[in-house]
Amino acid sequence: MALQDYDIKDIFNLPMRIQLTVVAVFCLLIFYLGYQWDISSLKKELASVQTQETDLKLQLKALIDNLSSVNNDIAQLPILQNLLLKWQNGFVTTDSLPDTLNEILRIGTSNQLQFQIFSPSSEIKDDAYPTYRRIPINTVVIGEYDQIATFLSQVANLPTLVIITNFELMKGQNKLYDKKEAEQPGYANRMTAALTLEVYRLDTTPEKTEKAPNAK
Repeated sequence: MALQDYDIKDIFNLPMRIQLTVVAVFCLLIFYLGYQWDISSLKKELASVQTQETDLKLQLKALIDNLSSVNNDIAQLPILQNLLLKWQNGFVTTDSLPDTLNEILRIGTSNQLQFQIFSPSSEIKDDAYPTYRRIPINTVVIGEYDQIATFLSQVANLPTLVIITNFELMKGQNKLYDKKEAEQPGYANRMTAALTLEVYRLDTTPEKTEKAPNAK
């Protein structure tokens, strides 16, 4: 007789071989369902662990990249410190300002320029750059083109920070000329340069903090 000829509901009256087969199939089914139930939770846990592993790898890579950037910044620190020191040395101090002004006058005189105006103005504080003060110097010099060009080049290359602005070059007779100057040799080749020289002073004065009124 074939297996389908037996009534599974009456399993206890079936031959022993059929009973063992049914029990074996039932056990395998229970084992399979239990395995699937147990493995599904393990699959979810594995997926969660894999996600955490990916996140940790990304965090580790970010830390390594950040460490590399920090090490690079540390390596650049001496260079930046030297640049900062050089930048700060380019500013005049209150005590050295007169020497800087005298040096500019000396450069002009050595280039045979005649100063018509050399008038330093009051310090100007720029709110956008509160660490320094700007000192404009209204300047008008008279001389030949090459003399003026050499003067400007030497002033721009001073170790002290001097910026040349509002430059205007005029040729020919100018109201700033003295009449006696017109009688001097080479008068026709002389030019007038009007400009502003800006000298910068580093402000090292600590900011004053307003004290709160005493409570009564």
